Amino acid sequence: MTDELMVSAVCWELDAAVSASFAHTVKVTENLLFFCPECLVDVAASISTRKNFFFKAPKLHRPGCKHEKRQTDSNLPARDLVDRHSPQPDPIIPSHLGALPKHRKKSKPSMSERQALAERLQPSVVLHPGTLREVVDAWSTMSMGDRKTRPLTVGNTQLTYFDAFDLLNRAGGDISALGCAGAVVFGPASVNLYGGSFYVTSWSKFNIGGKALAIKARVRPGDPDFDLLEDGQKGVVIFLHGATPTPNPQVSYLLPPTVTPHTGFVIKKAE
Repeated sequence: MTDELMVSAVCWELDAAVSASFAHTVKVTENLLFFCPECLVDVAASISTRKNFFFKAPKLHRPGCKHEKRQTDSNLPARDLVDRHSPQPDPIIPSHLGALPKHRKKSKPSMSERQALAERLQPSVVLHPGTLREVVDAWSTMSMGDRKTRPLTVGNTQLTYFDAFDLLNRAGGDISALGCAGAVVFGPASVNLYGGSFYVTSWSKFNIGGKALAIKARVRPGDPDFDLLEDGQKGVVIFLHGATPTPNPQVSYLLPPTVTPHTGFVIKKAE
């Protein structure tokens, strides 16, 4: 029995363990089957009053399962098993930058098929799609050893967090060699305030038509990084992912990739 939240479960269609936050996000749009890796009962994603995502078993976990919830009173019937606590679970490290692969339709599994899949999976490997910001945040908190062992799929390429990040200046001024479509590139940048917006300019420059152009990102009021810059950060690091930066109409600087949940730029404090 446990007081802890169950934050990952097996997804039959994806042949993988997935996070509760992913399952909660897709439960309206995707008809996926999730089950407990220990007792194999169906589970469903939910969210606690503390905004923590978790899996619960609508028909309860089987007796003896490590995910069975502890009773608050020995006289309570089994259906009244409840969590005493909703501790903050460890943050889940994204396994993919962007959406997970499309799942395949499969018939509902038998108990033996569930058991075989659960035994085949590595408990520590949890599929979880991440935004660019979530991936950068995860990379920023990792040790070098973790970066070299934690998997991250970018596009259709399975990498590690170490291999998925590269320095801006490694391109040597050749914008075609930047490679920000298949990786997250980063480097130091300066910050200037103009007309109510902050402009973050990369130190690295790239040769475009005989000009040396920096990448310049505009951060407007209300943008995610505006408060960080408003606090007076002058030395920052810019992270970029997506299409190769292109010159602005005046060919005076390069525009960063288009901002979407999975592309664009993220600003972090310089260490």
